[in-house]
Amino acid sequence: MNDYYITPVIMTEFFKKAKIKDLSLDEISNNLQEAIIEDPELSDTTNISVKAEDEDEGETKESVIHLIGKVKNEKDKARAQEIVEKNTGREMEISNELKVE
Repeated sequence: MNDYYITPVIMTEFFKKAKIKDLSLDEISNNLQEAIIEDPELSDTTNISVKAEDEDEGETKESVIHLIGKVKNEKDKARAQEIVEKNTGREMEISNELKVE
């Protein structure tokens, strides 16, 4: 594989069959974590964590997905976010807090 080819993000079977609004935050977190671990483009997934949680936004609650941990480069940081966006249909806010080492 050359440096110019990027594997398309595959939507997991779990997210293909489910509607994001019908899932628990734990289900979302666990399945996004699995999608990140299984992605062949990420060089190292051992330090990436996914946590979906409700955050108070004044009178309403908004579900936010936090990408937490460390990655080796900006490409991996962007790829992790791309995986989350693809699998959630961008229906949830994403807070990419990954640090590049």
